[in-house]
Amino acid sequence: MSDPRDEAEVAAHSAAPRETSARRPKLAKKVRVRFDDREKKWMLLSPERGLLLNGSAKRIVELCDGTRTEAEIAALLADEHGAAPSTVAEDVTKVMHELRARVLVEPGT
Repeated sequence: MSDPRDEAEVAAHSAAPRETSARRPKLAKKVRVRFDDREKKWMLLSPERGLLLNGSAKRIVELCDGTRTEAEIAALLADEHGAAPSTVAEDVTKVMHELRARVLVEPGT
C-alpha cells in the first residue's frame, strides 16, 4: 500500500461536475473502510490504492450500501444535519464523482 500522505483527501467541497444518478451506489469489490491509526483518519482501501476520508465523505461511503440512491443519501444527510437539501445534494454529487473516478464505488442497480 502506498504512503497515506501521498493520497488525496476527499473533501465534500472538492470540485466536480454536477451529475445525478438514480442508481444505488455501493463499494466496489475488494474496497473496504479502515481507520488509520497513524493518520487518525478513515481510509478507503483497495488493492492498489488508499484514500483518506474526511468526516462527511466517510458518512457518504457508509451509506453506499446498494440500497439508496444518491438523492436518498443526500436527503438522509440533510435531515441528519438540518442542512439545506440542495447544498447536501451538491456535496454528495462531488464526493460520488471522485469515488467513481477512482473506481471505488460501483453504480449499483
